[in-house]
Amino acid sequence: MRKGISTTEFWLGLAAVVFAGIQTQLWPDSPFPTAAFTTLGIWIVARIGQKSLGPVDASGERAWQTSEFWVALIVGAIRFAFPDLPDSVLNMAHLWIFGRPLVKVAKDFQLSDLLKPKQ
Repeated sequence: MRKGISTTEFWLGLAAVVFAGIQTQLWPDSPFPTAAFTTLGIWIVARIGQKSLGPVDASGERAWQTSEFWVALIVGAIRFAFPDLPDSVLNMAHLWIFGRPLVKVAKDFQLSDLLKPKQ
């Protein structure tokens, strides 16, 4: 698993910050599209949470190859193009972005194991 500067979430976050800085300098009257970047921010938080809560399968797909990454990117782009996107679409995307990493971390977890008496 990659860490620090070599991660997809680092470079995506850095690109958003640089874009915000350039946009503020070149077009100060135009507000930064925070609603569009919220979805990408949620993906970054979900990915960091996935790495913090459990092991990430390093032999499998890279972060940018996951469905939650592409859902975040596509919904962010759609939200930028169409700011009046219904909240139900955003809620579904956010649920997917948070849910998939949780499922990956807890794939071997079974609640019934906690309820069994210790031998």
